[in-house]
Amino acid sequence: MHTFVRMLVLVVMALAVAACNGKIAANNAEASAKSPDASKDKEQDGEKDKDTELIIPVQAEYPQRGEISGYFETNTRVEAERHVDVTSEGVGKCEQIAVEEGAHVEKGDVLAKLDTEETEAALRQGQIQVKQQKANLERTKKMFDEGLASAAELDNAQFGYDQTSAGLDMQKIRLNNMTIKAPISGVITRRNIQVGMLVTTGAPAFSIVDPASFVLTINPPEKQLQSLTIGQTANITVDSISGEEFTATVRRINPNVDQGQLKVTLDIEKAAREKLREGAFARVRLVMDTHKNALLVPKDAIVEENARKYLFLAKNTGPSVEAAPAAESDKRVQLEPASDPAPSPKPSTDNASDPPAAAAGDAGVATPRVIAERVEVGIGLDDKGLVEIVSGLSDKDLVIVRGQQTLKPKSPISVTTEERELKAKANIGADEALASAEAKRKAGAKSASKRPKRKF
Repeated sequence: MHTFVRMLVLVVMALAVAACNGKIAANNAEASAKSPDASKDKEQDGEKDKDTELIIPVQAEYPQRGEISGYFETNTRVEAERHVDVTSEGVGKCEQIAVEEGAHVEKGDVLAKLDTEETEAALRQGQIQVKQQKANLERTKKMFDEGLASAAELDNAQFGYDQTSAGLDMQKIRLNNMTIKAPISGVITRRNIQVGMLVTTGAPAFSIVDPASFVLTINPPEKQLQSLTIGQTANITVDSISGEEFTATVRRINPNVDQGQLKVTLDIEKAAREKLREGAFARVRLVMDTHKNALLVPKDAIVEENARKYLFLAKNTGPSVEAAPAAESDKRVQLEPASDPAPSPKPSTDNASDPPAAAAGDAGVATPRVIAERVEVGIGLDDKGLVEIVSGLSDKDLVIVRGQQTLKPKSPISVTTEERELKAKANIGADEALASAEAKRKAGAKSASKRPKRKF
């Protein structure tokens, strides 16, 4: 009985296994029957993705060779080495003002006059005393010659005359001091006295600045000492004189270091001194180093990432049909016209390594596929929108200068120019432009959604 039950169980299990195998085989056959259509659909989707590939328009140009300088840039103010505060040496009421602020004066010109009535009276008194003492001296000499006066009396008469003469000279000086004169040539920058004001000694009455003595003082860090030399040039701009740039030269380098800084005095070119004013705010760019025949690219072409600097280059993956060479037009190169049917210019046909170009309108000529290649570069000096490339780039590389911020390595691109794009889309209305942009967006989204997803 037990033997019969075990046999029955084995038969049931065998039948179950056979049924499962039959179902699996049927499923495999069905999948095999459908596989050609699935492969065909996959190939069609791939072709659609290829047709709807998003090509990014960019502008590119070859690097240029030229001279570039490095600068120490700082701000300072115009100073006058000859700046004098004119004070009065006499005391009196101001009677006349001869000059006003802004007037140019020469050394010795009269600036103002004070009341001289008291000093003139003192001068007349001194003149009378001198005459009196002179007469006394002459009388004493005559008596001494006749033996009627002693030598002591003659000496006293001489001393009295000399003393009154000195007093007269002092009165003349005091009278002369009642006129305020310019001690140097220059421009009146300040007037501190008014007519009727009591002027005292030591109080500044005028301020005079000599424009010929204008200088700039800058304080570069001490680490720049080895790069500083007498006669070194600097470019300066002044806020009060917009649109003009002047030149200055290093005249003096103070050997002392004050709190990690040097004191450097710059002489301003003669033509600029008359235009400047003392205290004017100036921006100084002192030339520290100059490289000639440097490899230069626009500074905006540099892309920074993780403290590293990169350039994007336009590279051909190879044309399917050899392209006809085109003539050189300018520095900007169109490897593939975006919309304009005009022939694309090529910089040179002498070098076989230059990227080929094709005319979009020529029959039987295929345009090469162009991609963006990212390269790391070394940076040297930079100035006025240009930067020196010291490594990672050659003269034959085509550098993407506009549109590179949205690129990724191997991104398909179309090298064009802003003028060509504007010309090509000049007749496109706003609705058409929006519809085209929306279509491109959907095509990109569809392509991204069909990419295989990684399963975890």
